[in-house]
Amino acid sequence: AKQQISNLLPELRSLQQYDLNKPKIYYLEGKEGIRQVFWQVLDEADEIIGYASNEDDAKYLTDITPEYYEKRVAKKIPARAIIPALPFNIKQTMLEEKKYLRPTHLIPAEYNYPIQVNIYKNTTIFCSYEENFALMIKSQPIAACLKKMFEFAFERTEECDREIRATNRL
Repeated sequence: AKQQISNLLPELRSLQQYDLNKPKIYYLEGKEGIRQVFWQVLDEADEIIGYASNEDDAKYLTDITPEYYEKRVAKKIPARAIIPALPFNIKQTMLEEKKYLRPTHLIPAEYNYPIQVNIYKNTTIFCSYEENFALMIKSQPIAACLKKMFEFAFERTEECDREIRATNRL
């Protein structure tokens, strides 16, 4: 019993020193967990930036994305995205980015991964479709760092986007 108490002491001490400034990390499993994260974004975000693939959204989240897009547009929440130039993504981007309030830069298709990254306010979300989970991190420093990285990447992918669009006229 004494050894068990000794083993628990570090954990108990960490609870006592709980710091409200520590990041909050949420791990959500399954399609329902991913769905919860998407709806939470709609409740909290005023703008979303990140990396995604509409083709992967359509493949893995067929029952979530149409309604999510509609609600995001209805709430007038814009999204800026970097998206791999897969055929579905090219078509949807070139035909519907204004409709979906989503200025997009297309990048070469070899950069496609079935992962979505959303950053807004002090929150960063990673959704792994193949592994079927979402990870939400509420941390101002982490979100600010990733926003800076996104802004750098978004600026640097503008020419790549122009080239992809020029070779894929619809």
